[in-house]
Amino acid sequence: DTWLLREVVGECLQRLADSALLPVGSPVAFAFVAGRGGDAHGSAAGALVDLRGGLLLTMEAAVAIASAAAGAEADPRGSAAALADAPFLTVVELEGLGIRVVHQPLLVPDAVMLPRSSRGMVSEGAASGVWSIGQLQNADVVDDLQEKAYGRRQLVGTLLENFADLVHDAVNGIDEYTDRLCGPRGLTPLQEARSWLKFLHNDDEHIKVVRGFVGGRREFR
Repeated sequence: DTWLLREVVGECLQRLADSALLPVGSPVAFAFVAGRGGDAHGSAAGALVDLRGGLLLTMEAAVAIASAAAGAEADPRGSAAALADAPFLTVVELEGLGIRVVHQPLLVPDAVMLPRSSRGMVSEGAASGVWSIGQLQNADVVDDLQEKAYGRRQLVGTLLENFADLVHDAVNGIDEYTDRLCGPRGLTPLQEARSWLKFLHNDDEHIKVVRGFVGGRREFR
């Protein structure tokens, strides 16, 4: 199975489109380029596109590949037929269709490339920011990644909302929180945020929390 983090991919591609680095109407393919395949001279002809992590195409690139596949059916002897029947793709074959290939290491082709727990789950830190992960063992691993991604989005949204409240009050000179802006007064929100960040990024803090749970003396944060 391959897990695709659609939210991250969508945000990255939208920023790329807004930056004008990706020309409108350009046939582009984002893929994990796996090095040289059987080319003794190391030329671009041997660069393989690993499809296990997925292949992201602009509409124009998708149309070019679909047209090549249709041509392969019409003429089994043509070069397009070789492209359609190949167990993998090469960069030069895609470029032959007028498609610009962009190597994207965040399209991870195999989960074994990432740190995993004893249960086979992908490390949350390793999964953070990736576009996709291929060769996942079972649905449990996929569900675990979905839960981790959801938890991170929730945390980011909560932190951004809290800091937006602080900025709003500082700009407008509001000392009390209104019905629309909830939370404690003064510097308490900043102190709480610093505590959370320390807890999330400090291994010693995690150890202290675990020991507290074992001893029955720690409240859940």
